[in-house]
Formats: sequence, C-alpha cells, structure tokens
Amino acid sequence: MGSNSNGSENNDDDINNTNNINNKNSYQRIILSDILKQQKKACLVREDVLFEVKAMAERENFRVVGSPFEADTQLIALMNQGVIDYVLTNDSDIPFQGCTQTIMRLSKSNNSSPCCLVNRSSVLDTFKISFESERELNNTDLSLFACLLGNDYIDRSPGQGPVSAISKMKDWVKLQNNGERDKWLGDHVSKLKQGNRQNFYMAFEHWLHGPAFFVVPDDESISPRDAFEKGEEAYTIDLRAMDNKVGRDEKDFWFGLEGENKSNLRLGFLPNQELRNNHDQGSGEEVSYQDMFQMKK
Repeated sequence: MGSNSNGSENNDDDINNTNNINNKNSYQRIILSDILKQQKKACLVREDVLFEVKAMAERENFRVVGSPFEADTQLIALMNQGVIDYVLTNDSDIPFQGCTQTIMRLSKSNNSSPCCLVNRSSVLDTFKISFESERELNNTDLSLFACLLGNDYIDRSPGQGPVSAISKMKDWVKLQNNGERDKWLGDHVSKLKQGNRQNFYMAFEHWLHGPAFFVVPDDESISPRDAFEKGEEAYTIDLRAMDNKVGRDEKDFWFGLEGENKSNLRLGFLPNQELRNNHDQGSGEEVSYQDMFQMKK
C-alpha cells in the first residue's frame, strides 16, 4: 500500500510539473507575441528619418521614387512599364503580386542563406504543378492563394494551413467562368468569421490592383524608361492601379472624397487605416500628383 501511495503521489507530481511547463510555455508565447506587436508599433519610421535617407541616397546619385501606399505596388508598376529590371528585397510577397525578377537574401554575412534570383515564371510553373492545373496561372490565382494563406492585409484563418490552401486552389483552377468563381469565393467567404469577410475581399482586390504612380512621357515617341532616365522634366506622373486595369482603382476612385478631408487613398481599402501621406488634410483642395511623388523637404 505504501508503495502504491508513493507511486500515485509521484504521478500527481509529474502531471503538475507537466501542467506548469505547459502553462509557462503558453504564457511565454503570449508575452512574445505581445513584444513583437509592440516592436512594430515602436519602429514606425518618422518623416525626418525618411528625409535623411532620401537625401543620403540622392547624394550617392540614387533616384528616389515615392509610393502612394506600398512600395511593392510601386515597384511592380515600374517593372511593368519597363522602367526597372529587378527588385531587391527580402519580402516574399512581391513575386506573388507580379514582380517578374526579384533578387532576395542579398547580404554581406557569410552566415545568411545564399542570395537567389526569383523568376516569376518559375513561381507560376511550380504552383501550376502544386495546384494540378491544366491551364496557365495568373495574378488572380496567386492573389487568392496569398489571401488563403494570410498576408499583410488579412490574417490566416484558424486551421487554414498550406495543405488546406493548396487543396482549395486545386478546386479553384478547375472553375470554368467568372460566375463559377464568384460563387466559389462567396461560399468560401461565408464560412469566415463575420469580421473577416469584408477584409478578405479587400485584401484580395488590393493584392491585385493596389495603387501606384505611372511614368507618362511628355514625348509620346519615347518609352517610360527613357523619359525616366532623362529626368523629371521629361515626364509627368499618373495614379492608377498597379496592373493598369480600369475599375474601382482608377484615379477618380482614389481621389474621390467622401466628405471633407476623406480620401479613398486611405488603403488597403481599410476604413481604420489612415492615409500614410497626409496629402488631403485640412483643405480638401485638388491634390498635386507631382507633390505626392516627391517627398517635400
């Protein structure tokens, strides 16, 4: 009896120790998550820091281009126009969104992963195999996949991992027309929590048609690249969707005012996200694209 009693007590101690370890690990995960959130808030880049970086780059003869919202969409627009050839970044989103040539993991450190060139055509071929698609993939397909996995604009849904997302994409690529695709999207979104339904559509559309500035040569006989290389006196700029598609993302939408001092350029269509460039505060006057394109001193 004594032996059994001691064994029972030891088992209870083991269970208590296990519970304490699990509680400690859970608490540490919560604390770490909160620290990471606070880090993002604490690392907001101030305008004076941006100005100093811009001034330093210009002293080294680098051209500096501003973006109306995300750098990703601006870089993709410039690449689509042939103004730039490559994008150097560690952001894995940009090949999904439309960047054709992406240089990643460039570092002076010998301990880092090797630098690589991500060719978007290879990305499309890889996912075509993963999705078992008989047709070529396009921007819409990759945008949907990114939203299923979660990205900068929408969190991943609970239980929605890569395996589940790929399974859904296998069904998506078999759909034959827009009507079937709209129904599929509606069925998927209806299963999300109510607060995430609108955000899913917003993220999906922004991923496809985020705003960017386009180079418009004054001389129609030269390319945007040639005009850009000649300098600001050779071109003007226009605000469009990064893929140059006409729709809710045309400039009339972006600058449509919903009452005094409220512009639709407060992206990514999220009503609680303030416009990062306070271009429309105070006056409601017409916005100068040129003023927005260059950071004011």
